[in-house]
Amino acid sequence: MKKFLFVVATLATCMTASAQFWVGGSFNFSTNSVKDGDATTSWGISPEVGYALDDQIEVGLGCGIGGTKVGDAKTTNFQIAPFARYTFFSEGNFSIFGQAKVAFNYNKVGDDGTSNFGVAIQPGVKYAVSEKFSFVALLGQGLYFTSYSDGNTKSDFGVDFKDKLSLGIVYSF
Repeated sequence: MKKFLFVVATLATCMTASAQFWVGGSFNFSTNSVKDGDATTSWGISPEVGYALDDQIEVGLGCGIGGTKVGDAKTTNFQIAPFARYTFFSEGNFSIFGQAKVAFNYNKVGDDGTSNFGVAIQPGVKYAVSEKFSFVALLGQGLYFTSYSDGNTKSDFGVDFKDKLSLGIVYSF
């Protein structure tokens, strides 16, 4: 038992010695009006925290809240999404990574609520403007699967890059 605890403590120390915590997130806002139609307004805030295990692998947890209003109808969304990132190219301050996330969502439309679960693989880029600050961009859903449970269970599967650019900033410490 002592040997096992020693091995676990050694591994934890090695992981912590090369690790780096970071916080970041993104926000969005859009509005769209259609002639003789209802205007659409959308917003979202998505903070995240992460832990760099080494120069290529990061794990983290994102959460989000957002909403959409079309005419008088309002929708509110809540999300929690653990993720992992793998950096497969890095040159100077620029890097390209892939991110896999598992998202748990709750959507409220009026007095009704639905939930869904999804898995997504997203391509991303990061540019370090300093030792502490980086800009991050994620494109689309890449490859995704979503299962809805709103009484009429359905599933989606596909690739979606349309109108799905997410920009954010990260502070490392």
